[in-house]
Amino acid sequence: MKHELRENEIRMSGLAEKKEDKTAVIKKEYEANVAKYDSAMEEYKDIAEKDLIDFSELQEQAQQTEKMKSYLNEYKRMLDLQDEVAELTEESEEYTRKIEKARMLPGEILETATIPINGLTVKDGIPLINGLPISNLSDGEKLDLCIDVAIQKPNGLQIVLIDGVEKMSTKMREGLYKKCKDKGLQFIATRTTDEEDLTVIEL
Repeated sequence: MKHELRENEIRMSGLAEKKEDKTAVIKKEYEANVAKYDSAMEEYKDIAEKDLIDFSELQEQAQQTEKMKSYLNEYKRMLDLQDEVAELTEESEEYTRKIEKARMLPGEILETATIPINGLTVKDGIPLINGLPISNLSDGEKLDLCIDVAIQKPNGLQIVLIDGVEKMSTKMREGLYKKCKDKGLQFIATRTTDEEDLTVIEL
């Protein structure tokens, strides 16, 4: 019985030593962690003592900047469109200038050209006969004017087709034929009649 008690005492003593050893290890780990924590606290002590700064305004500015970045491509596209519009506007103005020049050029040429046609003048680019528009002439007078214009080009074919001579009086028609022959101009004159057959007259 005494022997068993002795063994129990020895066992309990061994357990107590192991417990003390474990407690010592845990204590040392604890002290090491506390020392590490204190060291970290000391490192950030200066920062911890500083006043807090409200950076919400800076954050809003950053968010606004990020938002504006999305408009950069659109802004560049708008600049390209403005350049394109400017180029097209300049091109359009140049075409307009040329069109206006083309409209006015015939009148300018007529005003400076020498055309030996009696009574022909030009005012504001509009040709006039005896001070009146050509549209005021009768059909016979218009045909007579066409002959006058045709014979002014000596290097031409010297042949003209005169249509609708029935609109002229006999005297005016004969005078027109005589003018053509006197100028050496060959002509083919046609007129509408009540006759059913086609009649060819050679003068």
